[in-house]
Amino acid sequence: MTDSELITVSEASALSGYTPQHIRLLIRQGSVSGRRAGGIWLIEASSLRTYIDNVPKPGPKPDKPFT
Repeated sequence: MTDSELITVSEASALSGYTPQHIRLLIRQGSVSGRRAGGIWLIEASSLRTYIDNVPKPGPKPDKPFT
């Protein structure tokens, strides 16, 4: 997959592990770049990759042990 590639919501869901509904929410919030084409949403793969790489992960952080 190239950075400028456009992928469907279902492809983005399969790649990210998020549900299609969550992918659409990310588009509406502006967290992921997408556009509507012919009744379907297309997401920029690079935008999704950037979001996944930068989203805070739940749970204790390595430098802040759970107390």
